[in-house]
Amino acid sequence: MQKDKKYMMLLSASSLRRILVFVLLHFYMIVGLHAQVIGETSLYITTDRNLYVTGEQISFRVFDFTQNKGEVNTTFVYCDLIGQDGIFYKGIKAKLRNQNLSLQMIIPEHLHSGNYLLRAYTRKMQSHYPWIIAMHSIKIVNPKVVELLPIQREGELKLQIDTLIRIGGAHLENIAQKYPKRALIACSLHLTDSNIILPSLSVSVVPKESFSTYILVADDLNSEFAVTDEYVVEGNGLIISGRLNDKSLSHTKNLSGRRIYFSIRGSKDVFSSITDSVGRFQTKLPNIYGSREIYLTTERMDGDLIIKINRDFDSHASIQFNQEFVLSKDELELALQLAQNQSIIQSYMDSVRLDTLRKHVRPFYDKPDEVIVIRDYIDLADLSKYFTELPGNVHLNKRNGVFEMRIFNPDDMQLFNAPLIMVDYVVVNDLESVLRMNPKGINRIEIVRDYYQKGDASFGGIINFISNKNDFGGYEFPNSSVSITYDFLTKYQKDTTIIPSSNKPDARNTLFWKTNLKPKGNKVDLSFYTSDTPGIYSIVVQGVNQNGVKIYYSKDFIVE
Repeated sequence: MQKDKKYMMLLSASSLRRILVFVLLHFYMIVGLHAQVIGETSLYITTDRNLYVTGEQISFRVFDFTQNKGEVNTTFVYCDLIGQDGIFYKGIKAKLRNQNLSLQMIIPEHLHSGNYLLRAYTRKMQSHYPWIIAMHSIKIVNPKVVELLPIQREGELKLQIDTLIRIGGAHLENIAQKYPKRALIACSLHLTDSNIILPSLSVSVVPKESFSTYILVADDLNSEFAVTDEYVVEGNGLIISGRLNDKSLSHTKNLSGRRIYFSIRGSKDVFSSITDSVGRFQTKLPNIYGSREIYLTTERMDGDLIIKINRDFDSHASIQFNQEFVLSKDELELALQLAQNQSIIQSYMDSVRLDTLRKHVRPFYDKPDEVIVIRDYIDLADLSKYFTELPGNVHLNKRNGVFEMRIFNPDDMQLFNAPLIMVDYVVVNDLESVLRMNPKGINRIEIVRDYYQKGDASFGGIINFISNKNDFGGYEFPNSSVSITYDFLTKYQKDTTIIPSSNKPDARNTLFWKTNLKPKGNKVDLSFYTSDTPGIYSIVVQGVNQNGVKIYYSKDFIVE
């Protein structure tokens, strides 16, 4: 690749300057927001910096402060990105490890420039204590879009800047004033505040103008929040919850005691829950990673029933933003540099292997007792004929005009309970729709010929229709079923030291980010490389002490 092409920008510098100057000319200068409510809240957030461009990743950590008070801590934390318009834009879930999390969130490319809140909360905070949700303010610039994000000026919570911060608590040694590009810097961090909570510490090395330090506090403007009992405190598994509704005109259906099945696409597992007196349900999910489709269905088909799922994130923040989005002259220049570096990074980015479930996953029922392989038989007109015209242990009958199946066990005794019917490992409740599937689209039928207990649900065996293309074989889901794309857990990010490559440009905007600090005595040894971008950089140390006061220390150096 030619040298001029290697460093080609994906955006016009002059175009970006016009966009950023537009921001500067149309809004007055104010102090930037940064950090979160600290004191009442049990969670504490730090980020590598607080000025980003779209497409970058935010490196951040969440620390659970309650463990240092001897209180029972939470297991799962929900983190989301809320705009100054009060709208939810992205969310991730993670499981705490030893009080803290180290995570990354990719900023969506389509966001408009504006102030954003990175928030962290538990289910209990979301439903009962929204005013103590941990919040951390960042600025995001979209160099390709002139329009700014609108501001929500009404809400139940008003954000204010507080000064609950202590400058100091640490100092750095062996830092020179200037360094060349791609230099290895080795230094020592000395902790001088004996009250610092070590698991809360983080260190970042970032462009000087990309970091500022403030604390946000939330004033309750309403004082009467609507506390909901729709959410439960999660233990060792994520909870999915919702409600079964009656959409009939009479609204006379009994919604209690109804079983809801949950099938996670690709996991070959099934969970279930029983509705309470008003139709509410919930179930614990396994700790898996990435996004998966979940299919929910009622035990019996009923066209008047509809399943509604509770949102897992606080998708609309009732927050009053009273700060305009502005950038100083130095921030304008830095935003241009961040965007140019991000363009280089994206040009040289290696393809990322998506997290997927293992292809060879055993179904929850393990090995079936019997398998009907469709291609082993002559073509029959429909699936029902494979049960009525071939010898087998599944009897298909019609009672009151409705098809039903019953399985005979190895002792040739008919099982009393109805079997669990599945298509591609997903529970279904419309047997007639199953039998209407084209046999040519079905690979095999797996049968479990004995009573099966899954949680508190009992079945008279299992019948699973496996399609050729893993596409449900043409099965049509009724209204009493629903599918959602559910975001499970995000993987914990390990600290890594980037070593510049000799054949690629080094355009890192964050030179160093470390959260797993292990002092020897009161000393931590740090090492990192400078990049190809000259400028003034800050080594930023953040943490919190036993009194809930944020600790901040920084030291600057120059890359030439």
